[in-house]
Amino acid sequence: MNRIQFGPLYFPTEEGPGAIELAERAEEWGYDYYWVPDYVTLPYMDAFVLLGAVAQRTSSLRLGTAVVLAPFRTPFQFAKASASVDLLSQGRFTLGVGIGAVPRDFEIAQVDLRQRGRISDETLDIIRRLFSQESVSYKGRYYTFENFTIGPRPIQSQIPIWIGAQGGDSFPEGVIRRAGLYGDGFFPVDTSVEQFQKAQVRIKEVATSHGRDPEAIQWGLLTWLCAGPSKEEARETASREISKRLGQDRYLEGERGYALGTPKDMIETIESYVEIGLTNFVIDPGCAPRDILAHVEVFAKEVIPHFR
Repeated sequence: MNRIQFGPLYFPTEEGPGAIELAERAEEWGYDYYWVPDYVTLPYMDAFVLLGAVAQRTSSLRLGTAVVLAPFRTPFQFAKASASVDLLSQGRFTLGVGIGAVPRDFEIAQVDLRQRGRISDETLDIIRRLFSQESVSYKGRYYTFENFTIGPRPIQSQIPIWIGAQGGDSFPEGVIRRAGLYGDGFFPVDTSVEQFQKAQVRIKEVATSHGRDPEAIQWGLLTWLCAGPSKEEARETASREISKRLGQDRYLEGERGYALGTPKDMIETIESYVEIGLTNFVIDPGCAPRDILAHVEVFAKEVIPHFR
């Protein structure tokens, strides 16, 4: 059985831990990964720059983006930045990619929101080739070039690419196709067990039809974390704090993989996803900023050992 892996997601806050402090604590407490997000218009540090710094202060954590947004960088920028972090971390980097969901990001970046899927697919196609091949030539809708080799080369022969997605009632066909064609892993948020199982079947079908090994794809989930005396009390706290962070009302409805309540509650939730093959969990603290370290520590000491 594959090792079940966990990693906290950092987000900037004046009252909570700094990016480096959270990474150092995560490594100390036995987490496997450390993840950072990336936005155009929100006040977040550049994901690649931040992970380059974290690489110098950690030695065992894998470092990942959850997620960087494919429409807003060229594939050459992606490949260069990814290779740089991989080198700085001695081969510990995972590239988590999404297509974007904040309209203001597209407005400021002057990228057509309606083209985001096509742009992302072409970018991912080029990135995979640049990671694994030298002297790459390409003729596409958005990029055409000849005989380009990214340098310096990453330590990993193929930096893993994980495809992120927003859950809900169902996944668009573009998400399924993207994961099947380009993803070494798939890790959505707000996704029920039933919805995830349906996505797995479809993603494997796409992978198989394009000559990829469907069993090589890894499965993960981005889950909101909030400890509390009960699942419902934690749900109320998380919904309130997440709404503050996002600047809009957000209520965590139903059973969509949220790590809420007591350690026992969290273990039961995670076990239901492990049973369908998930091995990676990105832990996003949905609590008051001042409580982030406490919640991340509780999860590390009272939930993770159950899966070891």
